[in-house]
Amino acid sequence: TVESTLPVYCDRSAAWIGAYPGDAAIPVTLHAGVIDSKFVHFEIIDSSPQEAGEGGPPQLTFAVTESLIWFFAALLAWRNLRAGRGDRKGAIRLCIVVLVAFLLLYVINSAYLPSRDIAGLLQSLSGSNALAHASMHACQTWLGYIAVEPYLRRLWPRLLVTWTRLLDGRFRDPLLGRDVLFGCAFGGTLVFARAFWSASPQWLGWPTDAPSYFVRMPMGGWRPTPVSLLGAFVGAIGVSVILIVLLLICRIVFRKENLAFVMTTVLVAAVSWMTDSSPYGAVGQTIVVFFFLTILLRFGFLVFAATAYIFIVFDAHPISFQFDHWQQPSAWTTYSVLAAFVVCSCASSLGGAKLFKGLDLT
Repeated sequence: TVESTLPVYCDRSAAWIGAYPGDAAIPVTLHAGVIDSKFVHFEIIDSSPQEAGEGGPPQLTFAVTESLIWFFAALLAWRNLRAGRGDRKGAIRLCIVVLVAFLLLYVINSAYLPSRDIAGLLQSLSGSNALAHASMHACQTWLGYIAVEPYLRRLWPRLLVTWTRLLDGRFRDPLLGRDVLFGCAFGGTLVFARAFWSASPQWLGWPTDAPSYFVRMPMGGWRPTPVSLLGAFVGAIGVSVILIVLLLICRIVFRKENLAFVMTTVLVAAVSWMTDSSPYGAVGQTIVVFFFLTILLRFGFLVFAATAYIFIVFDAHPISFQFDHWQQPSAWTTYSVLAAFVVCSCASSLGGAKLFKGLDLT
């Protein structure tokens, strides 16, 4: 075993270094923590030098690219604020929602702290980097939204129709329910397509890709389901904002929508090729980005965000019929919550009409 530091309180913790299945040259680290002989935390990390953050060129490339995107976003936001443009009320609402979601994630992950009262939780919250981390992501969301919203309203006003209604609290709007259903359908399609793409090298006898990100999943009781749902929410908002900022920068620079679409795909593909351990995986990432951008420009921001949400949820909970697997109880609970969400969206999209109105079943 090796030393490990986990994000939740544990009686005992340990870590093991092994090899990724199908490729013994790829090192993988497993971290686990227990309380009273029960697992409360488990994560899988690709521990190759570049993925572990040891200063490799791919890690530096990704950091520089993200920094440049946020630098241009800050310039656009500053320009919009000076000109008095932008939906500031909507930006503040979205910022607060992201902040609360991150803090709820911390509270749920802190369910096993030694001091379980409110005072102990607040002391732990103020004494850790959780509040700073949540505030940073909330401010980034506000900054990105202020940067892109006026330009989206001027260049692609159709993209914000249902999103604006969502921020206004019109949750029973039929168009909002329709777009959420579209996002769920597209997200599910992309999940199955990516699963097929990821499994095809093994079917063809090719080397298996290394994991491109770490998998951190809390364990024990009810926690995995809300952590997955909240984590997917903040992840979907973050991915949506940063990808739209990049698309807008390309649109401003190249002045044409089609060219901006192509250049955004090319830039994301270039970063994927430099950071992914396998060209096959990089091609898959490029195809996913292509479809995400197509969904954004064709169906709007809400469909795009809902697609990203479903994609991230099923990334954390892959579909499996091995019911004795340790992750399946929380996975199927998550699926049930999503199914209820889809049913509510379907009912909302009908606008009070009956689903089978006018259908003669006799």
